[in-house]
Amino acid sequence: MSILEALDEAERGPTPEQLANAPLLENWWIQDMGALRARGDLSGHPSITDPFVTTSPVFGFDVAAGWMRTQSRFYRIGPPLALPGMTIAEAVPLEVVQKLLAVGRQDARKLVQ
Repeated sequence: MSILEALDEAERGPTPEQLANAPLLENWWIQDMGALRARGDLSGHPSITDPFVTTSPVFGFDVAAGWMRTQSRFYRIGPPLALPGMTIAEAVPLEVVQKLLAVGRQDARKLVQ
């Protein structure tokens, strides 16, 4: 799949079939590691057995709809990690991530077209 196709999917969201077949990422947060990547507890991945992962770069997500699109695949997502009274120092607030991803998708399209 091309980067443009993955960007389109990130804006459109998954089909029911794509979501049904996607691995599950729970207790997650997004961190800026040169690219915005999700970290969290993983299950149901076709090739990764480690229960804690860092994803490929995030292209889009919808918490309410329960999905995330990274460069490599869709994930079903549970709620983000919640630590009452605590924060993860490296975590980027989700509302900031949404704005950064929108700009990043536009910039990426310019580079690959």
